[in-house]
Amino acid sequence: MHVQIYEPFRGGHHTNYLAALIPSLIARRERGDIDRITVTISRAHLDSPNYAEQLSPFEGEVDFDPSIGSVDAGVPVRERLRLARVLEAAVDRCRPDALVLTTGDHDTLAAAMRPLSRVHRITGKTRVVAMVHAGYAGLADTPASRVKDLLYQIALRRAPWQKLLLVNPLNYEWAARAGLPADQIGVLPDPVPPIAPRERSEARAHLGLPQDGRLVGYVGATDGRKAIPQLIAAFRTVAGPDERLAMIGRLSTEHRALIEGAHGDLVGSGRLVLIDRFLDTAEFEAGLCALDVVAPLHYRRAELSANVLKAVAVRRPIFADCFGYTGWLIDKFALGTCGDVRDPESLATALRAVLDRSATYSSSAAAERLVRFHLPDNYAATVEEAIGLPPIPGRAAPISWAHVIDPKSRG
Repeated sequence: MHVQIYEPFRGGHHTNYLAALIPSLIARRERGDIDRITVTISRAHLDSPNYAEQLSPFEGEVDFDPSIGSVDAGVPVRERLRLARVLEAAVDRCRPDALVLTTGDHDTLAAAMRPLSRVHRITGKTRVVAMVHAGYAGLADTPASRVKDLLYQIALRRAPWQKLLLVNPLNYEWAARAGLPADQIGVLPDPVPPIAPRERSEARAHLGLPQDGRLVGYVGATDGRKAIPQLIAAFRTVAGPDERLAMIGRLSTEHRALIEGAHGDLVGSGRLVLIDRFLDTAEFEAGLCALDVVAPLHYRRAELSANVLKAVAVRRPIFADCFGYTGWLIDKFALGTCGDVRDPESLATALRAVLDRSATYSSSAAAERLVRFHLPDNYAATVEEAIGLPPIPGRAAPISWAHVIDPKSRG
């Protein structure tokens, strides 16, 4: 079997999804289940630090095919159609038995644009597994998001692929209610490597953070999607004298200016602690472990931030916005407390609640199943099963989302 992976974008989860899947496919090739592995990416991805750090170790084991060219990050309609033609040409050239679209959203939308796009014809040549990250699952509440939601729904209904792996379980539930065949849809784990537990004191010492008092914070680089102003405002409103807010990771220019201008008093008093720089993996994980409450607070978004899953992996309570997959997940698995990012009083109340409960927080059995579901090995096994690779004797079947929700389920 020849397996081709197609990923037009780079960095973040785009690179992470490749890095989590490739080693498992290499092991499958060594078993004789696969003959060849081709990874089609862009030239910019090949030349990026992400490639050098995460993918270059696999050179010689897989065929990297940098044939996609430059990609318009905005992905307008004309770009979707161009990428569909690039995809069709790549499949014609490589002639795989199975094709994995690790960012299948745009290709799925393009496939629905018949006859403008011919990408749906690929399924006549190969088995296609598309990973779909976006979608509102009917939760859209603005004119623009409602239009996008309608387009996503049309695309999923018209998707020609043999398998749709949906990262958001709410989208999976919508697709099931919409009548998509059960054997065509599934929930895809978002691969989160295991994080070794560390005592708070050890993690704080590693980063030079104060040892005393409660610490709530955001870990990672900030940008316009992160509700940093609202986080600081909620902290100002309800935090006690022995509680601190930490921003651990590189700040955006806008957030740095905000803190220096409006919140310099918090920094000067030591109530707002800044580690404003790039974090390596060990520092990022230490940042999560150093906190009493992890606050991956975003402006309203239907999708889930991977940082939420990383907070779950280190068994820390979460403070986040109540909208979409994030809010549903936190409520469903008792992972912390949510507030409405549009309502300062709601946020402040939620932050106070999660701070007060942080000392007694413990990870539930359901949360532990959630952690295991999202391990990279389970992600890879789920994709392999979708491709149609045979089970490995002696290895358990991948953990399903149904089992996460109900441990008695084997579905």
